[in-house]
Amino acid sequence: MLPFLRFSDVVKDGKAKVTGLFILKNAGLTVLPTLGDGHCLMHAIINSWKIQVPNINPPSLEKIKSLFFVEAMDFRDTYMNFDAGKITVSQYCSMLGKYITEKRYNNVVVDYMPIMIATSLKINIYIIHDENDSIRCEDITPHRDTVAEHSI
Repeated sequence: MLPFLRFSDVVKDGKAKVTGLFILKNAGLTVLPTLGDGHCLMHAIINSWKIQVPNINPPSLEKIKSLFFVEAMDFRDTYMNFDAGKITVSQYCSMLGKYITEKRYNNVVVDYMPIMIATSLKINIYIIHDENDSIRCEDITPHRDTVAEHSI
């Protein structure tokens, strides 16, 4: 769980006075280097898992890709509807395949990847965006009736 901070703790004269690193340190967390090869979220989950869930071996990259693919395909009608039906099944499958095999991450399917991975791994994923004097925190939780067993 991310720490509770009062507005006055993080904003002074209309500008952020803390960084994502400050928030992480207050939560007892740290920044970990992540391979930026197009599967960076998957690498980040593995690296974070090793520290935050040390008593359970993290899933391998191949396992995460496999679970992500199964989730994406089994519930494609749900995920395709996130985009208001702007893509066809063929386009969806093509984008999914290109992401997994060619690491082409600039597509609609990858936008839904965090929730697909959170659901398939039964984890909460906390993402802190720290850029341009702006901090935004996202809490990605599994959907349907899936209950998170860990937080990464």
